[in-house]
Amino acid sequence: MKGFTRRQLLAQALFAVAAMPVAAKTRPRRRKVRFLAVGNSITAGGGASDGATRGFVALLQRRFPEFEIINVGCAGSTIRDWTRDFVGLPAFFCVFGNAWASLAAPELPVQVFHLMLGTNDSTGFFEAFPGAGIPHGNFVPPDEHDRRLRDLIGRMNGLILLSVPPIPTSLIGGPAGDRMEAYRDIVHRIVEEFPNVVLGGDFQALLGPSDMVGVHPNDVGHERMADEIERNFLALLSLPGSRRTLPITQGTILRIRIHLWRQFIASHRRLTGRGRNGPSPVRPSGQ
Repeated sequence: MKGFTRRQLLAQALFAVAAMPVAAKTRPRRRKVRFLAVGNSITAGGGASDGATRGFVALLQRRFPEFEIINVGCAGSTIRDWTRDFVGLPAFFCVFGNAWASLAAPELPVQVFHLMLGTNDSTGFFEAFPGAGIPHGNFVPPDEHDRRLRDLIGRMNGLILLSVPPIPTSLIGGPAGDRMEAYRDIVHRIVEEFPNVVLGGDFQALLGPSDMVGVHPNDVGHERMADEIERNFLALLSLPGSRRTLPITQGTILRIRIHLWRQFIASHRRLTGRGRNGPSPVRPSGQ
């Protein structure tokens, strides 16, 4: 080995190890990107002809087969059921003291969340308290929805796709519809404020009466929701390729982490008033 430096020998050794074939038995399995969908009956697939296969979450699973998508959509739930901190009856179909603790927490950790709530919040549907009638109880005022939504987001360690649910045709122009419009404004403010939150889809703006059946999206509505979430997610990560050939591997997890770190730095600079090179120098007066 005369004539080679220690650094050159080390580089050659590392290259040789990297070039060695790996036996199929010992090749490490690729880590899947874990995706948790949190929401109410729309997330569970309500309104689709077959929620298990034609709901928007199921459609996303087919489009991203290398994701591990867990659907914890809970029919009838409101933001209160996911952040319960008081004694009261759970939503009629969510027979849990706290839906987050019962459904979501056991699935952690995940890298990506999709969060969409608000339909039941606006009407008080199935939101019952001691002494309140069932199925109709108390609606969630916008300020409480805002506070609890921020609390729920604080429990999610990862990239959050936050979406605005569609307004059922029967609620448009009424008090519940007005509350849903207020919830929409809250979602857009949170997207601007939180570095790890991006808009999954604004389905108040995207879906119309022909996309709905009752309070739920129909098959076409679920398809349009899946299209929008897919489009926004791929745009966020700037990933090449179509949904059929997209390789969702450890590289995607790295891209998510890089995006979150960049967003955190940008948010910190906005809050502290610092630019890339630190705060602007203050010149002494008189110079």
